[in-house]
Amino acid sequence: MTHAPRRARGLTLVELLLALSLTALAGLGTASMLAMIGQSTQADREGRSVVMRAHAIHSRVRAYLEPALCVLQNDPQRGGLAVWLMDQPGPGMVNLSEIRVLWFDAAAKTLTVERVAFPDAWPQSAKDLADVTVPAASDFLSVMLAQRALGYTSSQDVAREVWSAQWSFDPGASGGVANARRVLLTAQVGINGSAATGVLVAAGLPNQRRPAQ
Repeated sequence: MTHAPRRARGLTLVELLLALSLTALAGLGTASMLAMIGQSTQADREGRSVVMRAHAIHSRVRAYLEPALCVLQNDPQRGGLAVWLMDQPGPGMVNLSEIRVLWFDAAAKTLTVERVAFPDAWPQSAKDLADVTVPAASDFLSVMLAQRALGYTSSQDVAREVWSAQWSFDPGASGGVANARRVLLTAQVGINGSAATGVLVAAGLPNQRRPAQ
């Protein structure tokens, strides 16, 4: 007695719907896992970026402050800190080329450094004549701005996305910032358009001395 071959049973509608549901759940789980991994990777990347930028600010600010002879002026209203970086042409006197101004621009969220830079086309004798002495009681920020208006300055970025910046000095500076032996920068650095972390930069002035005049 022979039997007719058994037909292969197809999927029922319920089984098909169940298979599709399981596939959808598995895909959703995979997508969620990938999204979490992506968010974690982005957070790690931003965290590393903040640390690197904080380190860069720390190094760059100290590179200007630690060799400086003294702080010449601090004006929070204009966001400028002027320092006497070196003493070369006239001993004990501040010349234009020896001044550096660290500017904080709250609108642009930048911290920059500006110096006097006479045109390269000038002969050295002309540069020496233009590099005049600036009296110690001068408004050094206005002096730098006047040189900028003449086109005789050069600026470099220290940091971008700086949301706030405040300078403070050791107690010895109570008689004037030119007496300061330690300078502290307190800043808030952002990333991707939002405030991210605080940065503290402490610098000593081991060669601190006031200009003679």
